[in-house]
Amino acid sequence: MILNDIMIRKMSDKLPSGVGINFRHEIMNDLLLNLNSFDFIEIITDLFFVTNTIPDAMANLLKIKPCVFHSLKTSLGSAEALDESYIENTINCINKWKPYWFSDHLSYIKISDIDANQLLPIRRNKKNLDLIVEKIKYIKRKTNLPFLIENITYYFNMGDDEFTESEFINNILNETSCGLLLDLNNLYLNSKNHNFDPYQFLSEIDLSYVYEIHIAGGFLRDGLYIDSHAHSISQPVWELLEFTCSEITPNGIVLERDANFDMKDILFTLEKAKNILSSSPYYLDLNNNASWECRI
Repeated sequence: MILNDIMIRKMSDKLPSGVGINFRHEIMNDLLLNLNSFDFIEIITDLFFVTNTIPDAMANLLKIKPCVFHSLKTSLGSAEALDESYIENTINCINKWKPYWFSDHLSYIKISDIDANQLLPIRRNKKNLDLIVEKIKYIKRKTNLPFLIENITYYFNMGDDEFTESEFINNILNETSCGLLLDLNNLYLNSKNHNFDPYQFLSEIDLSYVYEIHIAGGFLRDGLYIDSHAHSISQPVWELLEFTCSEITPNGIVLERDANFDMKDILFTLEKAKNILSSSPYYLDLNNNASWECRI
């Protein structure tokens, strides 16, 4: 088995491969009762910004299970410079809780001082490409921790694009050497709403940069596929996961569930994701090289 350059880099980072779930306080007790069902938790970094303290139960969980961070408001695609206070808060949380990696969306959420409270698609042109590349390079200079960008669900296109989505993402990955958080539910919903082949997208994107995969559920309403994080994983998303994991081995697969907390379905999903991941090509190499351990 020949390891490509990106896989060698991942192994040098001593990152294992496993399955996680996004943290929700509504299922805290259930998570504590089912610790063997997941390897790590993903935490929305912004939760730490509301107060300087976190609930004892969450702090205890962080001492038991390792974590990764996922941010909402870095706003990489905004015309304005990065919010320095937001970046500093993120770095402070990283230094305190020591996640394995951190991520945010390839989108913008801020327009000047206005918070849209919604992840908005970026016009894919050279100007925005250069802007985002410089922002990511700046973030990477702040920490040695891997930083990932995530493909979003978008319900409209900005228009006047100079790049396809896959070209835009590939250029960012190649110019910054950041990682990719590949959201397969977002990909599937976009393919339905915008009439393209998700497997063609996967053939175009450089999958070797994928550190993490998101899986989630959605629903159809009035002809539009909606990203809800409140439903079971659809069969097409499972098939996309199986295909992706046959091509590469991500360091993490994360189930996103934000409502309708059916623990039976959640545990089933985690187990199925583990089975798919364990059959991927570099799974044993990564887990022989490192194991999931709390870093605090």
